Amino acid sequence: MKNFMEFQAKNLDSAIEEACSYFNTVREKLEIEIVEDAKSGIFGIVGARKAKVRARRAILHETVQNMLDKKPGRNHKRPSDVDKIPDKLPADQPIADSKSKKHRKPLSNENSKKQTTPAYDIPIDIPLTDDGMDEETENLSKTPMENLDNERLEDLVAEAVRELTRPIVGEIQTTVTIDADRVRVAVSCAENSGLLIGREGQTLASLQYILSRIVSRGMDASVRVQLDAGDYRLRQDEKLRETALALAEKARQTGRSWSTRPLSSYHRRIIHLTLQDCVDIQTRSTGDGPIKRVVVMRTKTDR
Repeated sequence: MKNFMEFQAKNLDSAIEEACSYFNTVREKLEIEIVEDAKSGIFGIVGARKAKVRARRAILHETVQNMLDKKPGRNHKRPSDVDKIPDKLPADQPIADSKSKKHRKPLSNENSKKQTTPAYDIPIDIPLTDDGMDEETENLSKTPMENLDNERLEDLVAEAVRELTRPIVGEIQTTVTIDADRVRVAVSCAENSGLLIGREGQTLASLQYILSRIVSRGMDASVRVQLDAGDYRLRQDEKLRETALALAEKARQTGRSWSTRPLSSYHRRIIHLTLQDCVDIQTRSTGDGPIKRVVVMRTKTDR
């Protein structure tokens, strides 16, 4: 990838800040590709990894700057001709996407392909810790929930949660709900919820990871368990829905594609479901591995 530099840091924002510092410019003047998000690991130790991005100066910005720096010559057009915007340019389409060949040189084939379907990251304002929900328990079959002993499953989950959380917050109250694809556990411990949630949800994610493994071993089947405390997950899901609607509105206004930060399959599903009834908006997941981004774009219509 020509002229791209790689940067690593404890989270995506820090990695992007390092890129901005290296190029001595602001984020808007860089092309940034997210390679992988940070992973806290179990209790912030096992399996932890840094966020990684690739960045370079925006090609379009450099082209415009070079044009501004050129000295007038025989073939230099008058400013009134160069700065004129075509009347047929849609109001919500960025000027950068104009394909007018009259006022500037065409980009190379390689650069044109990169700018055909731009996707701009909007950072979600809450940390979405990788909690292992996309990982299957080794050597255990994936059995449909209806084929499991639900009473035994509910008792096992409740007991495992109490044993895991007792050293942290003492006695708790639990509500266990068995869905088609996972078991949801809501923990009520009054003012101690913050101790279970931890910094940026890392403690809750780690407890959920361990809980899923304990339950899967106990049931001899791969069981996904989602742990919540103090309605943290509910608030997180609501912010994801707000982000999805904000991305859709930006796609409508600009005509461009916008994307989330890398998300788990559970969080991507929330984005897809939130926008599935928007007839003028379509969504798709992109990326490699279990952690992917969701791209939000306007639906293409036949003219």
